[in-house]
Amino acid sequence: HDAHHGTTIPPHSNLLDDVEKALKAPLPEDWNSYETHNGELYYHKPETGETSWDHPNDHFFRTLYKKTKEQENASIKMAEAASILF
Repeated sequence: HDAHHGTTIPPHSNLLDDVEKALKAPLPEDWNSYETHNGELYYHKPETGETSWDHPNDHFFRTLYKKTKEQENASIKMAEAASILF
């Protein structure tokens, strides 16, 4: 599925791990994937009748990505502040 188009990820970033996990994430057992006649992928949960263009785990991985990015930005700011002091 689609992961963060247009996002530049620095080399050696933990963000790469998050994106890799998202791309390799299996569907939850109660979901199925289908392809439209145009080749577009969509997801369906027969139990509830829910259908989505987004992978069922996208929200989880977007949240994980955001938290990792915030942690890395905080670390960079701390390192920059420390370099000013020393």
